[in-house]
Amino acid sequence: MRVAGTGQKDRIVLKQVLIPTPANDPDQLVELFAGTITSRTRVLAFPHIISSTAVVLPARRLTELAHQHGCLALVDGAQALGQIPVGLQDIGCDAYFASPHKWLLAPPGNGMFYIRRDQREKFWTTLCSFAWDDQTDGMYRFMQYGTGNRSLLTGLDAALDFHFRIGPGRIYKRMRFLADRLRNGLQQIPRARIGSPVHPELAGATVCHRVEGLPAAKLESELWAKKWIRVRSQGDQVGVRQSCQVYNSEAGAMPRLKSCAALPHMHKPSLRRPLLATCPDHLHSTPF
Repeated sequence: MRVAGTGQKDRIVLKQVLIPTPANDPDQLVELFAGTITSRTRVLAFPHIISSTAVVLPARRLTELAHQHGCLALVDGAQALGQIPVGLQDIGCDAYFASPHKWLLAPPGNGMFYIRRDQREKFWTTLCSFAWDDQTDGMYRFMQYGTGNRSLLTGLDAALDFHFRIGPGRIYKRMRFLADRLRNGLQQIPRARIGSPVHPELAGATVCHRVEGLPAAKLESELWAKKWIRVRSQGDQVGVRQSCQVYNSEAGAMPRLKSCAALPHMHKPSLRRPLLATCPDHLHSTPF
């Protein structure tokens, strides 16, 4: 979309909203966004779920906030599609885009892009090809990327068949159950801290956690080396990010919790400068 990525050339000012860690107050989050809006604000863009901290933002309330100020509401649903229920009509946003290869388990390379019918003329394409400015054919002008890959679409069909054969409601309930089990277990472990939300409106199927006195990068490597548990470090303030997918077992949760409990006794707090590690946006944590 031309709305993003052209800040300097078009004199667009980008204002970022700082989210507390952990975030456990939906009203506070809305107020933080509201505090950045001015009479010159034209677009409110936000992720449905923040990748690094697993915060499920109140998308409907933020969309209403944007519209109250005459702004477009653009939502990045890369981590939301397949992890939580997504109702575009209920959210009411002007545009929504997502990556089905994450929680829907579709092949990488698939994408989903939605623009409200009455707002499409406000968006420009980024690829100049045949019919790039054809306003009569719906969303087709946003698909001018050349020859498509039939195998990707076939894989997407298979992923959707799998998702709907089980049932979205059952999947969401199962993943939330596993994540809540992990959160509840971590709260019983001394020196274990949860860096993602525990508030039911802001929590999803991803849990960020850390161990006091242990750098997040070290926790990541220890869990992998000793228990083959793959998580992703998000820095020492947040901890490591752990996903609860539908195919994970309930029985597998407690051994992992016991692994976390043992780590504080294996490593004393260090006065040395902690090692920080980050995760690229295109990588999401492998389910535990």
